[in-house]
Amino acid sequence: MEQFEIIKIKGASQETITDVVTEEISLRIDVNNNEIATLLSSKENLYELTIGYLFSSEIIKNIDDIEQHNVFSLTSNDFVSNITTKELVQFQKSGNKKVKSVGCGDAYSFVKENYKIKEFANNLKIKTTEIADMMRAFQSESKVFQKTGGVHSSAIVENNEIIVFREDIGRHNAIDKVIGNLLINKFSFDNKIILTSGRISSEILHKIIMCKIPILVSRSAPTNKAIKICRNLNITLIGFVRGDKMNIYSGQQRIIY
Repeated sequence: MEQFEIIKIKGASQETITDVVTEEISLRIDVNNNEIATLLSSKENLYELTIGYLFSSEIIKNIDDIEQHNVFSLTSNDFVSNITTKELVQFQKSGNKKVKSVGCGDAYSFVKENYKIKEFANNLKIKTTEIADMMRAFQSESKVFQKTGGVHSSAIVENNEIIVFREDIGRHNAIDKVIGNLLINKFSFDNKIILTSGRISSEILHKIIMCKIPILVSRSAPTNKAIKICRNLNITLIGFVRGDKMNIYSGQQRIIY
């Protein structure tokens, strides 16, 4: 975070104050000396971001694919994450296309046109009161947001407890960081719930599908495409969680009212 002197306007009055602002850096991801992407992100947890991004982009399958890694700075605002894999990876396969990511950050990724995956199982259940409690705890964790208002948050929940929490200027990055944390620590994705502060697009949903996490909860709204994918794959999608209010868009069979 960095401090700036600014002018604050309130009605007809104005005052000079010191404002705390979140940092933005660029992270170039290189795999086997090939530049894969440049992400605009917050400065923290860059290795987690790298691993989560590579997993979500289907470039690696798990942390055991990594032979060496090194994150270093070129300048105070420019970083490189250099990855060597144990085996050569193919970055662009037939049937994939290169697309520019939408949302926070200027990123490029390789994603499949169609999902070929079985419907998600129904073994995980949760009460609406537990969802509300989780989101209250989630919001209280957002220390950087409370100071700056300039970041998104994501968390992994197990047994109704937040086990990983991360913030980033990009909603995609925040999710990649919590995914990366689980991969690095070789934690299972089974029976996990993912929380996010941001809008749920099909691109965000792709990351959840890669982890096979069956329940996704957000303070914000989903897109129409995200809802349709969740209904097709039996993913529980919950949005607009505010206090004890929430919208259930898909997978209501996992919810206990």
